Amino acid sequence: RIQILFELMATVIRKYAYPWPFLGVTFATVLILLLYLYNMSPSNSLTLTTKTNYSIEINHLSHPLNKLEGDNISYILTFLENNGFDAMSMEDNRRLVKYSLERSKDLVQGIHERCRAAGINVQPWSYKSSPRPRRLLYRPSIKVVFSSNPKTGSSSFKKFFYKLDGIESPTAVHNPRGHYKFMRYISLSDEEFNSSLRVGVIRNPAVRLISGFRDKVQRRNTYRDKLNPNRENVSGLELFKRFLDLGYDQKNNDTWFSTNLHFIPQWDSMLICTFPYNLLIQYENGHADISAMQIITNTTHIEYSPSRKETGMDAMSSDDVAKMWLGQLGQKYLNLIYKIYEMDYKILGYSKWGEKEYPFVKQTAGG
Repeated sequence: RIQILFELMATVIRKYAYPWPFLGVTFATVLILLLYLYNMSPSNSLTLTTKTNYSIEINHLSHPLNKLEGDNISYILTFLENNGFDAMSMEDNRRLVKYSLERSKDLVQGIHERCRAAGINVQPWSYKSSPRPRRLLYRPSIKVVFSSNPKTGSSSFKKFFYKLDGIESPTAVHNPRGHYKFMRYISLSDEEFNSSLRVGVIRNPAVRLISGFRDKVQRRNTYRDKLNPNRENVSGLELFKRFLDLGYDQKNNDTWFSTNLHFIPQWDSMLICTFPYNLLIQYENGHADISAMQIITNTTHIEYSPSRKETGMDAMSSDDVAKMWLGQLGQKYLNLIYKIYEMDYKILGYSKWGEKEYPFVKQTAGG
């Protein structure tokens, strides 16, 4: 239909652009075409640009959170993976955005129900007076407020933000100053905040814990003096057990589970019961949501790539390591994890190791 209109417009211009009395017809034709294209789009930001190499994984579309248009979305994601954004139709873009936002709404509603069941008052959030999540990033150019939750792909988000400035390989993304480069949240007006896309990402607590341990303890040797003072040659699993034993101290809450953002429970650091997220993403199957965010913000021309390098220690993903370790830990240490992250499991609704829904959220709204 668009091609036919373009051909019609070209014909009118060729035939009536001269003499001058017919110039108005040309302008009218162009105006009609622009109005038609605008009406085809769900918003004036849903515009396709150049093709991206972003490759999307299609996982677990039969999961309850994916109940909305499962077959159609599977087709759309397959098409997107094979052809890129610029080959997508406006209707498919609309469907993907609607699917993602409705899935997020369902997830948030379920979390709020469990917050109330746990005795947490879910009050209306106030921009001026309510507490804010611990680390918020804001990009005014795309109107995105991002609640940075470590070990849920937050580095990929920050790299994506850098790419908006034309920086392809940011080295400062893990530098403390890099975290705050886009922290302009305090300067937002009410109108800017209310019109923003407020994004957060949650992850299975046990898998997130293991991901953080591999990054901060195994890779960066944080807490090495406490965990392995004699520099023994111990396995990663044994070191992880020591990490759990020493980190959890009922008499002293001042441990890495209460002070280090990579290990603090998510419901607390993200203020999950009160902050008004309108795009809350489940890490385990959030690829469709990332694509929807790019469509909404008109950034499909920028590749959104994971930060894991697929080499060395990263050659095996934390998801795979978690499956191996959780199967070997034994009930004592599993119970310790569940106790440390009791509220994350209770409020976020994540499944535990051995449950058929693992590692996904098993409870949605009304669940």
